Amino acid sequence: MPDTSRYDALLEEAGDAEASSGWMVSYIDVMTLLVALFVLLFALSFRLGQSDAEPVTLYTEVDATPAPYLGVPLPEEMLAAMAPQEPYLNGAAARIDPAAVVVALGVARRAPEPVAPVPARPFPAEPVMADWQPPSPQVVAANGANLEVPLEELVVVVTDTAPERSREIDPEAVAVATTLAETLEQRIAEAPHLPDLEGVEVSRVAEGISLRVEDNLLFSTAEAELTGAGRDVIESLVALIQRHDGEVSVEGHTDSRPINTPQFPSNWELSSARATAILRYLADEGVSPSRLRAVGFGDTRPLASNDSQEGRAKNRRVEVIIHL
Repeated sequence: MPDTSRYDALLEEAGDAEASSGWMVSYIDVMTLLVALFVLLFALSFRLGQSDAEPVTLYTEVDATPAPYLGVPLPEEMLAAMAPQEPYLNGAAARIDPAAVVVALGVARRAPEPVAPVPARPFPAEPVMADWQPPSPQVVAANGANLEVPLEELVVVVTDTAPERSREIDPEAVAVATTLAETLEQRIAEAPHLPDLEGVEVSRVAEGISLRVEDNLLFSTAEAELTGAGRDVIESLVALIQRHDGEVSVEGHTDSRPINTPQFPSNWELSSARATAILRYLADEGVSPSRLRAVGFGDTRPLASNDSQEGRAKNRRVEVIIHL
């Protein structure tokens, strides 16, 4: 029997080679497809580049020559209409301009969304009527400002509803404001008339009326006896004092310069003596002594600085306070 082992070994090797080379067919197919794809893409890109270089014709040329078999000439108007059109506009090739595309895209924007309508505000069932007041004969501007708009052009609009962000005034606040206004009007009506007295500074104070006189109009320096001119000044105050029934306080004031005389050891004695001298003169002129009182403050209530001559002159004074 012949030895077949060698033959079998060769068959096994041939079978293994065939099995190992089977993937090559699939690989070649894939490579063929890729080459075909690249060729196709190259052809398309070449075609697109050539089409971009050539102008795009907007009109197609038409042969307007009459058909020879008709034998009848066409009218000139028809021939002109059928003439070939030049694919040029204003001497330039008619083509799609990229800038025009950008402008067109910018114009063609998204349509705005519709705005929801605002619901109408319901009116109250009963209209609110404003209090009618007669028109003022003239318009008064605040702080003396001039109105540029003529009066005949001013219009007052009365509505049935209150303006937004408005609220009703508290009745209690209205009552308080009314009471204050009435009290102020009453005080002004009852306030006494302040006379213009020569050499006397008349003013209203918390207690009532203040009559302030500088000492040089009433007394000599470092003296507490009224001069003739001083008596005339005090006499001019009597009529105003007698017009009211309140208490009358006579206050004497000095500057800060010290005094040391046998009669007035300090400014306390000088200011008190001057206030007492005026009080005695008012009593002699008919003012009830029960209404009068004299007070000496010395230099404790200055009106100005005692460092200057003007300030010291202002501090040397006599004040007559009429209590109301």
